[in-house]
This record gives sequence, C-alpha cells and structure tokens, in this order.
Amino acid sequence: MNAQPRLHRILGHSGFAAVLICSAGSLAATPPVDGDWKASSLVAAARLQETFYNSTTMSSRQGVNSSDFAQAGEEMVDTFFSGEFAAVGRSLTFSAGTLSGDVSGTYTLGTRGRVRLSVEGDSLTAYVNVSGDTMILPLAGENDLEATVVTRLPATLSHADLAGDWTVVGMKLPDDLTETYYNSVSETTRQGPASTDFAQTNETLVDVFFSSPPAMEIISFTLDAAGNITGDL
Repeated sequence: MNAQPRLHRILGHSGFAAVLICSAGSLAATPPVDGDWKASSLVAAARLQETFYNSTTMSSRQGVNSSDFAQAGEEMVDTFFSGEFAAVGRSLTFSAGTLSGDVSGTYTLGTRGRVRLSVEGDSLTAYVNVSGDTMILPLAGENDLEATVVTRLPATLSHADLAGDWTVVGMKLPDDLTETYYNSVSETTRQGPASTDFAQTNETLVDVFFSSPPAMEIISFTLDAAGNITGDL
C-alpha cells in the first residue's frame, strides 16, 4: 500500500476543500513519532461578523452571520471576516510522551495512526501515515479553521535526496470582502473593502462579495542532484 500522502481538491459553486489522505496501513499499531518535526498550518476565518446600526438609539452592535439579523430600527452597515487568514510554521519535537518546541504539551499513541495530543489544555487528535513521516491535524474553532500538515525532519538532507519531479498544490483564499453601498440622496453606489469601510451618512449596504475568487493552483517542477530547478518555477 502506498504510504505517501495524497492531496485531493474539491472546488464547487459555493465552497471548496482540500483533502489530504494518508494511509494508516493495515496494522493496528501506530508507528513511533519520536523526533523533530515541522508543522505548516493554513488558518482561515470560519464565519462572518456583522455590524448593525440603530438609527433611533444611534448605537451599533455586532452579530454573527447566520445566527443574527437586523432588528427593528436597525440596518446592517458592515460585515467582515471573524479572523485573520495566515500561514503559520512551527518546529516540534516528540520525545517519550512529551511535546516541546514552539508548542508544549504531551502525547500518547492510539490505534490506526492516531496521535492524541494535549496542548495548552486542549485535547487534539493528529493522524500519522504508516511510514511515520507525515501527520495531519484538522482544527475547527469558533472563529477560525486550521489545517496542519506535520512532516518529520530528516537527519541529513542533500540535493540528491530532493532530486526528482515535484508537484505543488496551492490554495488561494480571498483575505477580504468588498462591500457595495448605495447613497439614497445622490443615487450613486460605491465600493470599499470590508476590513476598513462601512456605510456613511445616507448610505445603505446593498451587496457583499469576495475580493477575489477562491482557487487551486498546481505547479510542477524538477530538481536535479546539483540543486537546479526547472519547470513552472
């Protein structure tokens, strides 16, 4: 069975996903994970937040996308992502049940590739492949989503070790929203970024959309034993 992780991408009309599949093998035992690892995380906002303005009380309040809406005397004047979009790298060391490095905690090995983590009071489950060199860790919080791929660092590394054909699959996420406002006095519209703009006097928020479309990008390249790169890069 191929133990190398495979990335499958799904791009639909209203959403997209990247699915990383690792073989856990046919054995119940999870391979040892002791050693140095590098974690790469993609963090994305999980929801939208909305700002409502009450023209009677001249006050504003914030709510959360699908669970809230404008009440009597209110109108929505702004909407924005609940969290930041970011790519985060961390160095980790697994040793005899203790996790150290950029993150501190403990771990135990479960069955079928499960690695139980206790980090800063949170209980998490990572999944390691049968070769014991790749882990995946999906996280879903109240405001953020995080997908983490953890790879074991080699004891040594040379150009010859990396020689061969490679494929990079990238996910492009819009990091802002664009809002359209209508001015009932001048009968004109204008657009502004959701992160820094909101409805002004006589304006109404009439549209919100992604500043750029989500997309997947695939790049292929070749490394040779001398360290030269050819292909799409």
